[in-house]
Amino acid sequence: MAPRKVTVKVLTVNKPAKQIVDFFSDVKNMEIGGAIKSVTKGDDDWWNFDHIIAGKGRMKVVQVRDFGILDHE
Repeated sequence: MAPRKVTVKVLTVNKPAKQIVDFFSDVKNMEIGGAIKSVTKGDDDWWNFDHIIAGKGRMKVVQVRDFGILDHE
């Protein structure tokens, strides 16, 4: 596979981990960054949205609050 260009973004926040996990657990808050819009939560815990480059998408937030872990599918 040939190398490809990627963009890496880093966000440094001076807040408690619980507050950050709570904020990003609500995918609707990610509209603030501008890459996704029209975010709605489905009945199946998947979030539906429009991505400015990739088009329509779905995301499910996975978290382990005790360890401050937040990821997505």
